[in-house]
Amino acid sequence: MRQSKTNAHVMPNRQTGVGLVEVLATLLVIAFGFLALLKLQVQTVTSVAENNQRYMAAVLAQDLGERIRANAERAADYTMSDFNTKSASCTAICSTDIDEWLNNIDDATNALKDGRGMVVYDGTNGVVIDIEWSQKGTTEKALYRLEVPINNNNV
Repeated sequence: MRQSKTNAHVMPNRQTGVGLVEVLATLLVIAFGFLALLKLQVQTVTSVAENNQRYMAAVLAQDLGERIRANAERAADYTMSDFNTKSASCTAICSTDIDEWLNNIDDATNALKDGRGMVVYDGTNGVVIDIEWSQKGTTEKALYRLEVPINNNNV
């Protein structure tokens, strides 16, 4: 009788443990991807907060600018010698406008940490409104400046 070749020796697959190394490498790549996404998310949140602060400063500056334009004949009275310091010549309307404006800048809901404001009348054409605040997470100050044209003849 003939012997069948069914008893031939077959070489076993010698790649034991390679699957585990591949899984670990894949997990490492995924972990770095998630870290990159987390960093991007933090940067996005920071950027949104900064844009919100700048927007609030713009709204507050525009508010005072409209108040000054409504009282254009007394625009010089709104001039401030320094941040958060009203001039002595500030009338009742001017004083109310400045006080409300400074309170709004200092209001915590407006997101302007350590916010302060100043107004300078240029003597002829308009006023310059500055709002300064501390940026969140840093010691740096941010400044928003708005120039409001005032024409007493055609308000």
